[in-house]
Parts: sequence; structure tokens; C-alpha cells
Amino acid sequence: MNLKKCLSILIGSLLLNAGAFAKVIMPGVFSDNMVLQQKTMAGIWGTADAGKTVSITSSWNNKTYTTIADADGNWKTKIKTPSYGGPYQVTITDGSEPVVLNNVLIGEVWICSGQSNMEMPVAGWGQVNNYKEEIANANYPEIRLLQVSQATSLTQQTNIKVANNGWMVCSPQTIGEFSSVAYFFAREINKRVKIPIGLISSNWGGTMIEAWSDENTLTNNPVFSAQIKQQQESAKTETPLTFAQKMDAWNKLAAAADLGYTNNNAFNPDTAGWRSMLLPQFFEKGALGDFDGVVWFRKRSPFLQPGPGRM
Repeated sequence: MNLKKCLSILIGSLLLNAGAFAKVIMPGVFSDNMVLQQKTMAGIWGTADAGKTVSITSSWNNKTYTTIADADGNWKTKIKTPSYGGPYQVTITDGSEPVVLNNVLIGEVWICSGQSNMEMPVAGWGQVNNYKEEIANANYPEIRLLQVSQATSLTQQTNIKVANNGWMVCSPQTIGEFSSVAYFFAREINKRVKIPIGLISSNWGGTMIEAWSDENTLTNNPVFSAQIKQQQESAKTETPLTFAQKMDAWNKLAAAADLGYTNNNAFNPDTAGWRSMLLPQFFEKGALGDFDGVVWFRKRSPFLQPGPGRM
């Protein structure tokens, strides 16, 4: 046997061994500190080598559930959960290195989704009333937090990006950047009924409901069908670079059309012809009517007369 054949056999052997010891991969929604919905058949899924038998063992009943990865390596099954409690352990394996999820609670799981009013964090750019005190007192180990990262895609995804590598235990160190509405909601429930609460925060301020709707529903709507078809075609050739170039072109176009800026992208101090609007009131009932776009305001107090340095 020559050296070339020896190397080929060795490399082939290494590749086979690497595949034999590959472990199952879990999506971002599964991690230590997670919460599973109580008294139900909870879905568990992930990926493994095609054809592999995947076993899931839950410590609350020491029962093992099995399923087989399909031709694409995807697998999914359901496990029976008890009444609320914990902490527990869930072990997933395909016969190689197991994935062990620790400090798992059984309780109530809520998806918290919306625009900026749902996204607004306890601290950060939100800063609710007495936020420093609220953060200092946020010791609720039975409340668990999962922050879904904001991401866009023209095609359906099988996984999500999450912050902090998965679920976090609610504490003064973790609550500051989390949704204030979601946190106060969970805190109230946990105080009253003493049940573990899992919060999945998936928010994006200013987004339209269409962006959260499934493709089939929008395709059947004549208002969106042409746009959906165009996006489907774009998805075949779109790359991060071309998307970034399109966004840059759109931002330049928007800036050029914005009368609040001069040609060199500086603030335009010329307010001649500006309309007046008494605040507070709704745009639709004021001088703007049905206008939809960027609005600039220059404030003038009714208690001050215009003069040098005052507007």
C-alpha cells in the first residue's frame, strides 16, 4: 500500500469517526434555564445525522421518548409535562455526546410580541418609572427570559437568533434590557399564583403586521400578491451585499426627499412656510391631516415671546 492510499484511508476513517461522534443540535429556543408549558405534550425538535434515532429523557418522570431524524436530519417529537415545578433536566442524545438542558422549569410560557410599546426595556432607552429600584428588586428565579434577536429573511427559517446564548434567570443583572411590559406581566402572575413563567420576547418597534404574517396568507390577498411574488424572485438571487446596497440607495433617496435636511445633509434652519400645530393632539386632527412620513417639529412655548435666541 503506497503513502497516498494510506493517507486516503486515514482521512476517510477520520471523517467517518467525526460523523459517528457528532451530537444533536438544538435550536435557540432550547437551552439551560428554559420553561416548558405545564400539563401538555410539549414539542421538542432539532437536527442530527439523517436516520439517527434520537432519545429524549425527562427527569420529572425518567421517561424516554424516541424519534428518527429524517433524510434532511430534522427530527421532532413531543414529551408529556407534569404540573408546574422544577428544576428538572432534559437529556437529548443520538447515541453520541448528549445535550443536557439543566435548570428547566415547568410552568406557563408566553410569547410577548409587538412594536415599540412592547419592546421598551425596563432600563435602556425605555427607563420606566423608578427603573433603578425596579431593576434592583428584580430577583425572581421562577421567571425566565428569552430575548429573540431582530432579523429579517425573505425565506422561512427553521431557527431563531437569541441573545445571551438562550434563556436567562430573571435577576437585576438580566432584566434591564428586557421588555418592561412582559416583565411586569410575569411578575404579577408569579406573585399571585407562584407558577414559573417563561417569557419569549420577540418585538420590533415600528414594524407592520404584514411583516409578521405568513407567506400563504399574504399571497392570497390581492393587495400583497404582486409584492410577495417579487420578493420570492428576489430571494433566489438576494445576498447580504445586494440587500445592503439596496438599503443604502433607499436611505439616500429618503434623505434627499426630507425637507428637514439641506443638500449637504445638515439640518435645514429655514422654517418659512412651516405649518403650526398645537400639541398635544393627533396628527390626523392637526395640520398634517393624512400625511404619512417624516415630520420635523420646532417647539415654541406659548409663555415666551419670540426673540433673539428663542424659537
